Amino acid sequence: MTTVEDVLKDLKIPFRQDGWGPRTPPRDVPYYATIEYETQDLGADEIVMMRRVVPTLLFYDAGTPACVEMRMRLHNALSAANIKHSMSRPDYWSSEKLFLTYFDIESHIVKRGFNEEGY
Repeated sequence: MTTVEDVLKDLKIPFRQDGWGPRTPPRDVPYYATIEYETQDLGADEIVMMRRVVPTLLFYDAGTPACVEMRMRLHNALSAANIKHSMSRPDYWSSEKLFLTYFDIESHIVKRGFNEEGY
């Protein structure tokens, strides 16, 4: 299964998981990304058997024609990798002088067995 990280690596988009802090994002590139994960543990009988993972991809770019092209290449690459997602309209952040586009990725379930992680 192709992951969001695989797509970003293939497109050579610099990225970090869960933001850039405390380090600053790269300023010598026209675009970069972060992936934020929201998780929810699920199960019955006081045993966690599954984890729902909801990734959000945040794509920051300078708004140049090359950046707009990369934004669309990213959108198309996610689709080609069968990663279901929705893409927001780019918002301009005047304080950062960057555009921000959200890619809400469809959640997926990670199954956990009885012998994993202590049970």
